[in-house]
Formats: sequence, structure tokens, C-alpha cells
Amino acid sequence: MALVDVDDTTGCPVLGECELCIRLWGSRRGQGLVLPGRGRDGRCRGAPRRHEGDLYVVTADSGMAGVLCLTLCGECCTRPLPAFGVLDAVTRVLEHCEHLGIDVDQMAVLAESGRA
Repeated sequence: MALVDVDDTTGCPVLGECELCIRLWGSRRGQGLVLPGRGRDGRCRGAPRRHEGDLYVVTADSGMAGVLCLTLCGECCTRPLPAFGVLDAVTRVLEHCEHLGIDVDQMAVLAESGRA
């Protein structure tokens, strides 16, 4: 299997609103552009690679199914991410696999090898 960067967001869509603001407040509220790198602690995995305005596509470890992508505003990039339900996490990981051009089995191999 060719090396795949699971944090690559070039194929991921930038949605119209911050997904965390929608979950927390029902609308987009966050402002600012503070983007610290983060690891596997329930926070964003690192500085996002794509953005439109104050919205950024970031990757996060689902904790169970692999890596997923989501759209966040600059302020929410500094917040801990809420836990994803199993079905939501699996669905989001499958979507990110499609964006990367890999299947879920390849994501599992990457996760097992420590590259996810």
C-alpha cells in the first residue's frame, strides 16, 4: 500500500458553517485564527491545510474508527472536540476515507501501524 497522509485535507470539502458551533450553539459563532497543533487527546490533530474565510478543514482521531475530517472556525480549532457517537464516527471516517481515495481497511492498517 502506498503511503497515505491521513491528515491530508485537499480532497475534503469546506462546509458552509463550523460544525462545532452548530453542535454547541446551533449556529456559527466562533471568530479568530489561533491554530495550535494537537495530538490524539480529543483535539484537532494539527494545523489545517485548507480554509475559506474563517473556516478550516481539520482532522481528528475518532478514538475508535480512525481519522475523520471536519470544518471548524478559528476559535473552535482551539477547543476540545466533543466525543463522537459510534455511528457518527464510523460514518465520518468512511467519508474521510473517500476523500483520501482509500478504503476503511486501509485506514485500519494505517491506524494499526501508528500512521493514523
